[in-house]
Amino acid sequence: MKGVLFGITAYILVQRLIGVLVSRPIASEDDYLLAGRRLGMGLGTFTVFATWFGEETRIGVAGSIYRSGLSGGSADPFGYAICLLLMGLLFVVPLWRGKLTTLADLFRKRYSPAWKVWPC
Repeated sequence: MKGVLFGITAYILVQRLIGVLVSRPIASEDDYLLAGRRLGMGLGTFTVFATWFGEETRIGVAGSIYRSGLSGGSADPFGYAICLLLMGLLFVVPLWRGKLTTLADLFRKRYSPAWKVWPC
C-alpha cells in the first residue's frame, strides 16, 4: 500500500515539475494553446484534436455510457470524425488567417471585444 501511495505521489510531483518548467516561456494564449503558432497547421490540428477528444471522452462519453451502458459510447467515434471534418472545412482557414486561437476569439472579433465565453 505504501509503495502505491509513493508511486502516485512521485508521479504527481514529476508532472508538477514538468508543468512548472515548461510553463516559464509561456507569455500569451497563443503560446499556451499553439506553442506561439510555431507548430504549423498539422501539429496545431493534432493539439486541437487531442484537447477535444480528451475532454469529450472524460465528460460526454462517460455520461452516455452511464445512462445506456457500453452501447452508449458506440456512436462517439463517428461524431468526432464528422465534427472534426466540418470544423476543419468551415473554420480552420479563417481562424488561421485571422491569427485567432479559439472560436471565442472569432466571436470577440466579430461581435464585441467584451464578449466572453462564460458570463460573469
